[in-house]
Amino acid sequence: MMNCKYVLDNIPLYILDELTPEEIKYLKNHLKTCPACQAEFESYGDVMEMITNDSCKTLSEVEKLKLENSIYKIYLSQSKNRTSHKNMFGYLLKAAAVIVIFFIGYFSSTITADLVQEQSRIAYYQNKMNKTEIYRAQSSMLRFTSDGLKIIAHGKSKFETD
Repeated sequence: MMNCKYVLDNIPLYILDELTPEEIKYLKNHLKTCPACQAEFESYGDVMEMITNDSCKTLSEVEKLKLENSIYKIYLSQSKNRTSHKNMFGYLLKAAAVIVIFFIGYFSSTITADLVQEQSRIAYYQNKMNKTEIYRAQSSMLRFTSDGLKIIAHGKSKFETD
């Protein structure tokens, strides 16, 4: 939770005293250890002094509101940038989901086509087997007829010439 981006995004809220005590503690601990965030925080130092010191009492109410508004504008501009990155991530995630769904559809149709082809091949061989079995049954019945005995005795070619 504690990283430079988080701290930099929350410095304006710290100045406006709108952070929870836990967030303030985290922010202060991070500022003690991070020179980059410390430098950024010090750049807000003048504004912080104006708000926390008695010199702020010399500002008129309008000037105080202008100061607070400018701080809010800075915070909102940072927040919009953060939101656009979140939106970009969301769009990328949706695009990835569409691509995954496309590939699933493509491969499932390929698999389905392969299954249909295999089933038609099986049906063809089953049909061929049935014909072979029918021919076998017919030939076994023919065996005991006069034509069947002639075929057995003299061969098929002899029978066809008679």
